[in-house]
Amino acid sequence: MLSISKRSQYGLYFLIFLAKSKQGKFFSIKKTAKILHLPYRYLSQIAKDLKDKQILASKEGSGGGYFLTKKPEEISILEIIELLQEPINLIDCEQNICEHKHNCKMRKIFLSLDNQMQTMLKDIKLTAFYD
Repeated sequence: MLSISKRSQYGLYFLIFLAKSKQGKFFSIKKTAKILHLPYRYLSQIAKDLKDKQILASKEGSGGGYFLTKKPEEISILEIIELLQEPINLIDCEQNICEHKHNCKMRKIFLSLDNQMQTMLKDIKLTAFYD
């Protein structure tokens, strides 16, 4: 079954929360985890990965926390999913391994669907989740 991981879901919740907040406001992981009802340690790991990939930045000390490095309208759902989990594919085709590689009827159709899904996810930005 095609699915987005909990890791990606939590990352998206966090980023949407930051995007909807006032520009220039910092949120600690502890406070954000409590507000969003997410596991603190897991959210900390996700935030670190998003910071390493330059989606987030942080400010240490009193009044510090995390903030977005890009405008919400520039961050696609696909970008976040690709950073936080394995690629989402309908079919796992490896041409050199599959014994049906020369006459596979499914591959072309499912790869086309994969491409369409990737395009759709790329077009959906964080701002799509605003109320």
